[in-house]
Amino acid sequence: MSITAQDSTTAIINQMVPVGTIVTFAFAATNLPPGWLLCDGSNFNNNTYPDLYQLLGNSNVLPDLRGYFLRGLDPTGNIDPDGKSRSLLSVQADALKQHQHTYNRTAWFWNECEGGGGYLTPKVQGTDVDNFMTGQATSETGDAETRPKNVAVNYLIFAGIPRMRTTT
Repeated sequence: MSITAQDSTTAIINQMVPVGTIVTFAFAATNLPPGWLLCDGSNFNNNTYPDLYQLLGNSNVLPDLRGYFLRGLDPTGNIDPDGKSRSLLSVQADALKQHQHTYNRTAWFWNECEGGGGYLTPKVQGTDVDNFMTGQATSETGDAETRPKNVAVNYLIFAGIPRMRTTT
């Protein structure tokens, strides 16, 4: 088997940009550079991109990174508490860190005054208040998700130089 010019060029490019490299692309995914595919969960031709096919565990399904932030794998679990049980390209569900809110509960009671008049008196944190306020919750506020400020981009994966099939 002889090495062709395409094989040599492919080897050089793959050293500079390894197959499987993921980058952000701040433009529409309608006209991608050669060898780059959109990380949208679609299928690709494993005969055209055999190196990526092998890298993805003999799968021709692209990673679907739409709507996700990327997070570096932490197999120690020192930064990502789920890190020890995670693998590359695994999805971690959204979550809020465990926390609590404290607030003072106040109930107002009608007290009778001499002479028949009444007035409102606040009572705080007593047994009567606890019984009166059972089941009270803070008001719901916020958006549909927890997220940092962000900018929308496309994620691309380098699939390698497309293999050209020659006929003899």
